[in-house]
Parts: sequence; structure tokens; C-alpha cells
Amino acid sequence: MKINLDGKNIEVTVWQKDDDEYMYYMGSKLIGSLKTSAMKDENIIIKPNTIVSSLEKLGVRVKDESELQNSLENELSAQIKDQINQLDREEIEKEANQTDQIDKYIEEQGIERTRIRDVVILEWNREKEEKAEKKEELEEKEKQKQIKHQRNNDNLVRGKYQQQKATEKDVNIYQEVDLDERANDMHTLRNWIGTNIPKNIEKIGVIDSDDRNQMKDKTGEEYKRNSTRYSLIAISKDGTVEPLEKYVPNLRQRGESGNNPTEQKWQVRDDGTVEKDSVFSEYEIGNKIIQIDAKEMGRVELNIGQEAATSRETIGVQMRDSNTIFVTDVENRAVIGEYESNGMYTVDRNIEEVEPHEKMQKEGICNEKLTRDDIDRR
Repeated sequence: MKINLDGKNIEVTVWQKDDDEYMYYMGSKLIGSLKTSAMKDENIIIKPNTIVSSLEKLGVRVKDESELQNSLENELSAQIKDQINQLDREEIEKEANQTDQIDKYIEEQGIERTRIRDVVILEWNREKEEKAEKKEELEEKEKQKQIKHQRNNDNLVRGKYQQQKATEKDVNIYQEVDLDERANDMHTLRNWIGTNIPKNIEKIGVIDSDDRNQMKDKTGEEYKRNSTRYSLIAISKDGTVEPLEKYVPNLRQRGESGNNPTEQKWQVRDDGTVEKDSVFSEYEIGNKIIQIDAKEMGRVELNIGQEAATSRETIGVQMRDSNTIFVTDVENRAVIGEYESNGMYTVDRNIEEVEPHEKMQKEGICNEKLTRDDIDRR
């Protein structure tokens, strides 16, 4: 598989170690693994302190300032992790199966293993293509017959759909956030979400789930109401609105907690205090979360955060108090940074600090409010 690191395409090879374990290599160096029986939302655990050294061994030049080494390692690891986590498990299994077939092909053909892997892949693919060529010729004629008919139908549907697209005027948008705004120290909100959202999509917004029926899919069917109070939309430059899951297919309502306004969630407020608050609607993108709270006088508050790797506990950070230009400061954003150099998610460390304090509060030992400085162990 090809991974894009700051504009450079880097080959990452995946091997299947046993029935449910896959190993990722960059060149000859192990950089991560996947255990399908134990990992629900993640496709890779990055091995600490391997990326920069692997790239240098492959002759890829990276920044060499010593004081930036840890930051660079974390940044590159995050890019690899985000891209691999966007892949379906079936795609990873397919890559591993291809690697196994190529290894067998190398043995059958007596190819030296020191040869460049891309050259071997080209030879292997060429042999497969030659075998499939006759079948493709037979299929091509039938395909061309259907294209013209399908194109005519698509044009009719597309013309109908374009006339039916909803705009910001058709829905009540409680809150909106620019996708190019910072989500944490490492990523904009667009990158933090982790999918290839088109550049013409400028913002995400919050609407009543009842307003989803104002939007229609490409067949003209109305989108069904979500089973939670608020829903998320994508807002384009031209003002059209569509459900966010159209561009973020792994966006999921976060179980029953999304329907329960009394559910208590740890959140970092805009003043730096940390407390539990109710969440009316909650969504997840892998281990990342988006929380929506209803406040007084029709206000809506948007929080983003992350789930702990070892539990369903979450830490959220306030991005919006109301539909204003309020922006989270850098100290708050840092509380939900991606992970530390040893691979430990910062949210896990934050939870470790939160839980004892909560216990002391319940027992009446401590009445002081938690602050971000208490939990942020960077």
C-alpha cells in the first residue's frame, strides 16, 4: 500500500503473521501491527520510534533538527495511522494476500529477492493481465452497450437531484465550524476527521435530526431522521447542505449515549475547567468523538474528543459555545492531542488523572474543580 507522507509516496507492506495478526513493514523494518480479534476501531498500532529511522534507511530525507525529532516522529506516525485507519479490513487482508502471492511468484520464477519490489509487482501484474486479457475483451463489448443507456439515465437522475439539493435556507443550522480550523496541535478539523472530504466542503454544521428530511440523496429519496436529537451536516461553498456521513462513511451514532441527555461525559470547558456534562447527541469516527449539547435559550455547544484505548471513557474539548467566532485556545486543544512518543494516547493518561479526583469528590475529601492543568500530563 502507498502512504503519502508530506507529498512523498512511501510503500508500506503488510504480511499476515497468523489467522488474526498482520504486520506492517516499511522497507525491511517492522513499524506496526494489527490484531483483528482485539482491535475494534484501529487498523494499526505504531511501533514507537520506528518511522523516521525507517525513512532514512530508505533514503527519504526528513527534518534533521534534533529538537524536533520526537515531534516529527509523532507527526509522521499520525499521518500513517490516519491513512491506514481509513482502509477497510478487507482491503488490508487483500494486501496481505497479494504479498503472499508475490512471495510465491518470486520463488516459482527464481527471482532474486534483492530486486526492487515494485519491479517484481509489475512482472506479477503483467502475467495476471495477460491471462485476463481475453476475458476483458469479451466483457468490453457488453460494457460499451450498457454505458450509453446508463449515461442517459444518470443524466436524468442528476438533473433531478441538482434541482432538489437543499441549501442552508432549508434547514435550521444551530452551529457551524470551519473545517480548516485547528482541532488539536497536529491537525485541522478536516484532517482530524480523517477522510478525504472534498475542498468545496467548507464547514460542518449541527441541525435538528427532524430537518434531515429536507435533504435528498441522488435518487431523490429523503434522508431518514437519526434516532438522536441533533445531526451533523456538510456545508459547501455554494451553501448546499448534505448529511456529513456522505463524506465520512465511518461516522456512527455513538450507541445509546447519543439518545440519553443525562449521560455524563468528561469535558474541558472554554475556561480550562474539567467537569462532567450532559450530552444530547454523540457521534464517533473510529475512536474520535463529536458531542453536541443543548444549552439555555436554544444555544448549542459542539465538543470534539477521543475515546480511551482501554475503555469507553472519553475526554471532550469545547469547540463552540454558541454560533459565534469562539475558537478553542491552544492549551485546551492540547488536552486531546493524538498520542505520546511511547504510543500511549494522551486521553488514557487524562482519564488516569480524572478518576481518582472524581472519587475524592464523591467521598467529600476534595471540593476543588479539576482543571486542564490537572489532567494534561504532556
